[in-house]
Amino acid sequence: IQTKTKNLDPSVGGCSGIKQFMPERVCTTPMKARTEFTPRAHPKKTSLTTIMKPTPDGFIPTFDEKNLYTGPDVNPNLDVPEGEIDVRTIVSNRRKLSELNPFYEAADSRANSVDAAFNTSDEIPTDAYPQFLRHRQLEEIKAGKGWEIDTLPGQCDGSYHGHCNRGKTNNCLLSGHNDHRGGITGNEFSGWFVVNVPDVKAGIIIIKFEDWLVPDDNKVTNGWTQVNDGDYERHRGLQRKRVPLPDDFLFEYAINGKVTSLTKDAFLETIRVAQRTMEIMTVLDDPSVTGKVEVGVRLRNCGRGCVFKMTHVYWG
Repeated sequence: IQTKTKNLDPSVGGCSGIKQFMPERVCTTPMKARTEFTPRAHPKKTSLTTIMKPTPDGFIPTFDEKNLYTGPDVNPNLDVPEGEIDVRTIVSNRRKLSELNPFYEAADSRANSVDAAFNTSDEIPTDAYPQFLRHRQLEEIKAGKGWEIDTLPGQCDGSYHGHCNRGKTNNCLLSGHNDHRGGITGNEFSGWFVVNVPDVKAGIIIIKFEDWLVPDDNKVTNGWTQVNDGDYERHRGLQRKRVPLPDDFLFEYAINGKVTSLTKDAFLETIRVAQRTMEIMTVLDDPSVTGKVEVGVRLRNCGRGCVFKMTHVYWG
């Protein structure tokens, strides 16, 4: 099936229609991702924080809120009525497919593993980007310490046995509600958001973010007047700018240290709205770039007035 999919003619099916939002090669390229959206399988292994680059002093955003309790919920409404078939017991006593066929055991093993990082790529051809972008030479990208994680407490994998969202801010603990559009939030003062994307094989990296947040959605930078609160390197103090994006706003992303700057107009032209609340941007579309790829994103000239939430990183 994978071989046929990789060699699928664009005229077959409707996948080629995505080229207005992202590279058409996505249709025939196996993709991977990290996110903070829940529910999701193996949440501790599929979090964006698993590929985030630490700051010079080792900081990576963490979520400290804990569930108020563990174990199964005591809810009489979940008990099997007397005389009815106990479907849960029947299903829980089933034989695992891995006991019947070793293929499934290997598949489970792959699903539970964390992707390993491989060789780092070198420079990226400048002709791989639109002409209106502005480039700078390679530089060291230092991860910023002003990024904050937005997620739910517990094991939010959508399973029956998952213990999710039982924190002190939830006013209905028995709901077991897993649905949350989580992410890593930051503003200009947060510095660089940096991830080390492992095992890039087709030279495709796409980021998804939300840009309609308000300043209080990032509390880490409260009171800051400089990037990283003046740590790591010198920065000029910036005054807080208005919302929406100021005219001198810059959105910058870096691929293996090569920085691309987008003006406000270029940024708005580059992002793609695939559907409601789904804004994406292709930051790499170059088959020659493979292996481990460092990706950095930062905001400039907007202080705490513009807050972005990085929700997904896709690659293939």
